[in-house]
Amino acid sequence: MRKLMSLVGCLSLVLLFTGWSWEELSEYYQATREEIREASSESIPTEIELNRLQLLIQKLDTQAKEHKRVVARAKVDLEDAETLFADSQCKCRTLKQTIVHMRDQLPMFVSTGSGCGGTVDPAFKSRLEHLISAYKTHSGTMEAREKAVTAHREAVTDLVNRFDRWSLQRDTLKQQLDSLRARQAATQIAVVDKASFDEDDLSRAVELESKLDRRIRIEEQVDAEFETWSNDVIAEGPDLASIEIQIQSILVD
Repeated sequence: MRKLMSLVGCLSLVLLFTGWSWEELSEYYQATREEIREASSESIPTEIELNRLQLLIQKLDTQAKEHKRVVARAKVDLEDAETLFADSQCKCRTLKQTIVHMRDQLPMFVSTGSGCGGTVDPAFKSRLEHLISAYKTHSGTMEAREKAVTAHREAVTDLVNRFDRWSLQRDTLKQQLDSLRARQAATQIAVVDKASFDEDDLSRAVELESKLDRRIRIEEQVDAEFETWSNDVIAEGPDLASIEIQIQSILVD
């Protein structure tokens, strides 16, 4: 209730500041609803949508069991209807055979009298009339059951065909889901292959390392030159004995 009141308040503010009527607001909503819905669906990650499709297909697998049960029930009902129709056929055939047999026996139950044509035995006549009436009743029932069987058979055939098409579409969806996942995985690999890194810092680090290496090599070269020069000076200068002789000469003077 609180959310509904908040929504009404927001709509009222929109109407107040825009000057729109409720009809105009409804028109804008109708015009932008599909775009908003499409934009919202496009913002959902592909992996989530693939998982959603997989859940829907799993739900179809559950529904398939119920659909099979419906088809099985319809087939059993058809078998029951065919059994009733066959029973009516059998009864009509039996009654017809009995009526034909009694017709052949009719002369035996006709008594000759003063009137023309004679009279039929009342009991025989009553039984024959009863059989004819029963035959007409069962014949009407047989026709009705035949129509019911025909209609039921057509309905079952249509139901089976629709279930087969439904199952084919479900299986096709499963194959398409596998294909979509494979294509999505290939797309991710392509994205990784095309991925680029910020190599500016790396380039600067490599450049600095090169400068430092050059600077240190120069310093190492200077140190090596200085050491060689010092050795040369010591080698070419006076030795200790000559220095002592020079000192002694100074002291003597």
